Amino acid sequence: MPGIEPIGDDFTHPNMSFVSAHRRCRRVEKDLMAQLTHKLTDMPLRKQLVNIWIMGHLLKVGPTDKAKSHISTTINTEATDASLISRGVFYDRFFIRAFHKAKTLAEVHEKLQSCPSDHHEKVIHLPQALARDNYRCVLSDTMDRKPYLEYDKLQTQKREGELPLTTQCAHIFSESTYVGTDSDPVKKDYAANAWTIIEDFGFPQIHQELKGENIHHLENILTLEYSLRDHFDDLTLWLEPAIIAIKSAQRKSITFLICVWKLPHFVEFTSTRSDLSLPSKEYLGIHAACYCVAPMSDAVEYLNLLEDDDPFKSKIRSYGSDFGDALAARLYDVSEARLAATVGA
Repeated sequence: MPGIEPIGDDFTHPNMSFVSAHRRCRRVEKDLMAQLTHKLTDMPLRKQLVNIWIMGHLLKVGPTDKAKSHISTTINTEATDASLISRGVFYDRFFIRAFHKAKTLAEVHEKLQSCPSDHHEKVIHLPQALARDNYRCVLSDTMDRKPYLEYDKLQTQKREGELPLTTQCAHIFSESTYVGTDSDPVKKDYAANAWTIIEDFGFPQIHQELKGENIHHLENILTLEYSLRDHFDDLTLWLEPAIIAIKSAQRKSITFLICVWKLPHFVEFTSTRSDLSLPSKEYLGIHAACYCVAPMSDAVEYLNLLEDDDPFKSKIRSYGSDFGDALAARLYDVSEARLAATVGA
């Protein structure tokens, strides 16, 4: 997993607008870091630095050339440093936190109690995904426990010493962020901003592809053993499309590069049936870009600090388990309401 990386000076690009955007982020970064040498415990000031890091790293590792070009234009056209920092707030709130899900057991329990759609997801979509993936976790190749107990043929396929485990559906694009927003103006506004970023990054079709119940389409689902799902949802595991290969009319496969401890460097996604789609390389590419930016900019660590803020946990739970909603009010207060008072202090 990449660690925190300052924007730094080691950036080259043939397009001078990219170079200009990088220089601006670097200048603001230097100014904020100088201020922090005298205010080491100033959390609002630290969050401003996180916001600038988000913009600078998106310029480098955006999911597409169009995404990087859009970020470059955004950086260069913001009228003031304060507005540029606010733009980092926007991408933190509506891009990074749209993929970073809360992970406490209490929040998971509340979601299971309050969301009947989860049961629908499990009944309808997990069996299809498991059948596609030969009843195994797509990353660890561990057999799913329930089918193993139900189907004799799977018992003969179990490797010596293998312990079947429970697998779960991991959505690449989260249901709680992007679906069921019409009745909730706050969620509707959040989803609209999140989709705007995806479209600006060069993926205008994804909104329609995942509209409504299509959020459960197999292209948006990985079957993962529960511990790996936590890593995936927590942005500590990512998959980068490597090679595409169609093996036959009946078997489709895509190879991905993985970065996580004790997993192979490459994994091949294979569908056992031609009518069961593989996870989308585009969706996973966007997730991977978010994964890279979040730890490099310290955004994940900042979210984790807020997650451990006991007085705020009741408010987190009131928003639900997805960080896209759970921390919206908190981060908005920290990084927007106090922004004007700290920039240039």
